[in-house]
Amino acid sequence: QHLVMIPMEPRRPGCSVVEGKDVTETKVKALAKAADDCWNAIMIRDLKAFAAAFKASFEAQEAMFPAMIHPSLECRDESSESVEKVESIQQVIDRWSAVPGVLAWKMPGAGGGGYLACVVEDAPQFVQMHTESFKLTIRRT
Repeated sequence: QHLVMIPMEPRRPGCSVVEGKDVTETKVKALAKAADDCWNAIMIRDLKAFAAAFKASFEAQEAMFPAMIHPSLECRDESSESVEKVESIQQVIDRWSAVPGVLAWKMPGAGGGGYLACVVEDAPQFVQMHTESFKLTIRRT
């Protein structure tokens, strides 16, 4: 009842999220710790701890792969022919992270566009208020 997805623009053709990567042992350990913390929070059903770990996971990914948020200049749509300016990934994150009830966020997959997954206080209420979002349902077989 606490996960929603918000569509973003797709990753632009030719963009590489591994450009400028900085994978170090310390950064990999931070990502692994965030994953463990996320799982542990799920097991004890602690929403606050889950949100903190979810956000820490995203921050660890961004530290290793900054192009997932800040693509190279060649990948940005800065054309003057464009009638409507497309929000940058950082602008989308900034806008949604400021919405009341949003506790944490990350981009599923490799980033660079696609979707923003958010941990929210109340997913059904959130999607009612923000119709561009949709509730995630996690099923276990």
